[in-house]
Amino acid sequence: MLQWYSLGGQHIIRLEVQGILDHRDVALRTVSAACRLPFRGSRGDRFQEFRSHVVSAVGEAFNNIAIHGYRGRAPGVVEIEVAASQDELSVEMRDYGESYDPSATPAPDLNDLPESGLGVFIMKSFMDRVEYTPGAPNVLRLTKLVDKSNGTP
Repeated sequence: MLQWYSLGGQHIIRLEVQGILDHRDVALRTVSAACRLPFRGSRGDRFQEFRSHVVSAVGEAFNNIAIHGYRGRAPGVVEIEVAASQDELSVEMRDYGESYDPSATPAPDLNDLPESGLGVFIMKSFMDRVEYTPGAPNVLRLTKLVDKSNGTP
């Protein structure tokens, strides 16, 4: 299910997909398209980096939900709400899988280049705010400011 509307200068997109890796592409294409919304005007020079950061962070979050949150369970839904304004883009993801505390994840040893375990690090590196509330549903909110540049990992 996909809904798209504007409310008080903010564009809202709601998407609901099954929390399986086969549906990751649908979620990422939707988020990628939404990344264009804050760049109507003269700030197009930062668009590619902005979109790359947001899509990478959301992709990692979706992977974690599909692979870890719904592990050993019937796949549930992932509800995604994207809110875009001139100043920021936020992506809220809700799932009903196993809760996980991303703040408890230690920073990876980048000298070791692990094959997995970088998802939370990527989210925190690419986004300006990462907020998580465990429960039913688990709620992850990723926020990227349009005019603030944060470094890449």
